[in-house]
Amino acid sequence: MATYEIAAPDGKVYRIDGPAGATQEQVKAEVIRQNPQLAAPTRVVARVPETVVTADRETTLGEDISQGALNVLGGAVRGAGSIGATLIRPFESSEANRVRREQMTEALQQFGVQPESTLFGAGKFGTEVAGTLPVGGLIGRGLMAAAPSAAPLATAISTSGFGGGGMLTRATGGAISGAASAAVVNPEDTQTGATVGAVIGAAAPPALKAFAGGGGWLYDAVTQRLGSVKAARIARDVAGGDLSAIKIAMTAAKQGDTAGQAAAGIPNATWQAMDKLMQGQNTGSWWTKRSAAIEAETNDALDRLAGGATATESRAVQDQTKKALDTITTPMRETSLERAGIAGAVQPGLEQTVAAAEKGAATKVEDVRRFTAVIDRADDWAKTWAPSSRAPKTVSAVDFGQVQVPARYTYPAQLAGKAEKVATGAAEESLRLGALARDAQASIDFLKAQGLQPLKPDSIVASLKARLADPDIATNTDAARALTRLTDMFADWTNKFGVITPQAIYAIRKNGVTSALADFQGSEDAKQKLAQKVLLQVRPLIDDAIEQAGGTGWRNYLKTFEQGMHGIEQKRMADYARELYQKGDKQGFVDLVKGNDPKAVENIFGFGRYDFTREMGGQRPKSAALEFMRLADTAARDLRTSDLANQGKKELYSILGKYTTPLNIPNFLNAKLTIVTKGLKEFEGRISKKAMATLEKSMQDGATMAQLLETLPTSERNLILKTMMDSSNWNPIIQRGAAQAATQMAVGQQ
Repeated sequence: MATYEIAAPDGKVYRIDGPAGATQEQVKAEVIRQNPQLAAPTRVVARVPETVVTADRETTLGEDISQGALNVLGGAVRGAGSIGATLIRPFESSEANRVRREQMTEALQQFGVQPESTLFGAGKFGTEVAGTLPVGGLIGRGLMAAAPSAAPLATAISTSGFGGGGMLTRATGGAISGAASAAVVNPEDTQTGATVGAVIGAAAPPALKAFAGGGGWLYDAVTQRLGSVKAARIARDVAGGDLSAIKIAMTAAKQGDTAGQAAAGIPNATWQAMDKLMQGQNTGSWWTKRSAAIEAETNDALDRLAGGATATESRAVQDQTKKALDTITTPMRETSLERAGIAGAVQPGLEQTVAAAEKGAATKVEDVRRFTAVIDRADDWAKTWAPSSRAPKTVSAVDFGQVQVPARYTYPAQLAGKAEKVATGAAEESLRLGALARDAQASIDFLKAQGLQPLKPDSIVASLKARLADPDIATNTDAARALTRLTDMFADWTNKFGVITPQAIYAIRKNGVTSALADFQGSEDAKQKLAQKVLLQVRPLIDDAIEQAGGTGWRNYLKTFEQGMHGIEQKRMADYARELYQKGDKQGFVDLVKGNDPKAVENIFGFGRYDFTREMGGQRPKSAALEFMRLADTAARDLRTSDLANQGKKELYSILGKYTTPLNIPNFLNAKLTIVTKGLKEFEGRISKKAMATLEKSMQDGATMAQLLETLPTSERNLILKTMMDSSNWNPIIQRGAAQAATQMAVGQQ
């Protein structure tokens, strides 16, 4: 036998005994038969405890569990049906809607569900509350705003009786929330909702709280958390032994990083495989759009570094830059070379002038000395002179340029005069030549004072010959041959004064080494290395000679030109790097930037300049090197995660395989649950889709994944079912509290 309780329209509750398994209509009919005045329609307000008392035998624990689980599931289905009926209510009459609800209840009874049971009511109420969850919260917030002093009651309403003070306050809050939620779903069940809400709020035993307050598989199901719970389980299983590290990585993820990117530093192949799988879902094309945006950002950065959106544009920019550089540096070079050539063009002539003038002056001085001695001797001779037979009879006036004056212009006297005249002329010429020599020397001294001197290659040749005596050079046949040829070039271009023009020495600096190695038989790489070695020997000597000759701005020109050319070479390097990236050789791009392709760097910057980071600006802020390093780090991360994803596919599919099977209905459930089972399998299919959607959404952001990894199931389903049916844990409370609360609520005592 079983005991049934039923509420009449007059508010009284009637209790009758009858056979177990009686339907609602049978109970109503029996009550009306015993009480004819109750011919009006009645409705159940409190459910019969599932522990059935029979006259024949006691039920087993397995039967209790089976029946209880069936009642909970049936209540959940009925609650979901109530929400559906509410949605279509505006499109049909109240009576039709009421009939629809009764038909749903009767259909469930055909499968053994007991609509009168407390667990049926709890399942139905839980589903309805979950579906109308904001109602209690809205009322609670409104009460809090209107009456802050009623905070405990407001909390009790907002939490459907699971918080907010003592038992009475929780019961009141549960009743209000339950009534409001039931009114939303089915206004006719307002009192029933209030009763169940009051029972839950008042009793609130640990197991019941766990169920109704968010615990248990059923709660997860009716609150649509199963997808998140399953997604969290999958994510934790995939993380495996790296769970703690992945949680930390998710928490520390940079804004915009996906969960896969945030965990790139953790060698978990299965996690990266899940990331790749979620990308394949591509809901709303989110991943495609994100990838396109990142790719566009990367290409924009590469274009900016290369100086143009295409290789042609980059080349045009390089050419324009070279022209601008030439405009600046050509005058610097020409001025330096011209200045270095001044002394070489002028000083040899001045030196010849000085030498010739000094020599001529010295000769004239000697003439003065000689003719002065003649004058002295002639004067002495004149004192004792007498004509002789060999002497001319007369002296022509033409010979001395004047009229012969006897007694004064004797022969010795005329000779002395002539010597004096010559001596005087020699003295004057000596003075003129001396002045000329001094002027020329002054010019030479002025040139020296200005830092100008002839450009002579003798010091360069001497240095090269000294290097040829170095065993390291001399034993290198090709290097020795190149230095010898360069020495010959300097000799060929040196004039008779030992001077070489700046233009000639600049040409040797620029092209001489290449010419000297024209017949080199080694590889191109070996040739470049040798050329660089020879240039390292020669160029400093040439640059020193040019500056010593007066080209004081020469090294400044070289520095300016080399810096400008370096900028152009950086654009060429950037264009080459972009080509690697955009053609899909991301590994080549990474290798280049991270210093694993020095040959490619040397091909652009020259032999011995193989460090990509240094040549592209080093570690200074906003350098091209740092920008490339950022891009390379991203590319390397993507390559690493992609490789890990490929490695982790098998393990990922193995893990996911555990979650793709339909929900297993326990064997102890009644075989008549065929329709319910089918519905739950379909529901499980939807859960799987939601789990995948949740995983995909979470993988899109590290912070979101961090939250998902903390999501736990309210409890295991079977544990909840067992706990719900454990009479020592909650049934006695429900049995006592439900009946008492229902009676009190029915007669308006609470």
